[in-house]
Amino acid sequence: MENNQYNNPFWNETAFFQTDQGHSFRVEVNWKGVLRNAERAEWRGEKMSFYLPTGHSSEPTMVTNASEMGKDNAGFEHTINKVAPYEVTKWWETDMLPEKMSVTVDTMALKPFLPMNLSNP
Repeated sequence: MENNQYNNPFWNETAFFQTDQGHSFRVEVNWKGVLRNAERAEWRGEKMSFYLPTGHSSEPTMVTNASEMGKDNAGFEHTINKVAPYEVTKWWETDMLPEKMSVTVDTMALKPFLPMNLSNP
């Protein structure tokens, strides 16, 4: 991949950013490799995490802290997190978004969404 408009020789890239509230997030674009085909979003925090559906997961998932402790196969102690399906509000079907943003398409990746601050719920 050479001679492109950005003079970038790489097919796959990762970039790290910081939100206006000081939280970090990562963006990856992978065009070549032995990878699952997916467009997904993940928000990871200290108190909870949220995962949108992917090519290998059929529903949005919320992961939250639990007070229960367990041990992994090697005997190391860890928190047993609660993993549950999450009902996503279809903001584009409410009157909370301006009409121009209120569209419906076939893929979740293209639907407008409101950012979630999961680090400080």
